[in-house]
Amino acid sequence: MRTGYREQLVLRVTKADKKELREQGNKFSLRISDFARVALREGFKQIKDRGVIEGSAAPSVNLKTEKDRKRDRVASEQEYKSLLDNMPRPTQRVLLALYDTAMRATEVLRLPWNMIDEKAGIIRLPAGYVKEKKNRTVPISPELRRVLAELQMEQKKGANISSRVVTRNGVGR
Repeated sequence: MRTGYREQLVLRVTKADKKELREQGNKFSLRISDFARVALREGFKQIKDRGVIEGSAAPSVNLKTEKDRKRDRVASEQEYKSLLDNMPRPTQRVLLALYDTAMRATEVLRLPWNMIDEKAGIIRLPAGYVKEKKNRTVPISPELRRVLAELQMEQKKGANISSRVVTRNGVGR
């Protein structure tokens, strides 16, 4: 594999490079913003090197990172209810969990049953499971409690295929 691939124009990274990284146990993940940032930076550098543009005429490429894209509002109660009314039940369950718990989408979608403490009415998220790497406890609302009970009832009817609360079809287990 070529060394310093991250410094190269990202579009030159091949599937073989990606496969080799994964075989070495490294993750290969480039978001669209990474592609855009690297491609623009390299493009402007090449144009500047060829003398097409000079010095400060070359714009610096500083695309906003995820941290810079701070959310400035949440859906109103009316918007939330409208969303719920216009989606299938499996999707409603996920949206309800997101809205009631403020958990990240991946945290909800990967949530295993063993992190749910129904008696205490909380979801215990260990440090290794969450982005901020600190244990977090999330309360279970009455509506979410009903959804969890609904999922458990549906899962008893089918085969136990995973430990997750929600699966692709929105049912789980």
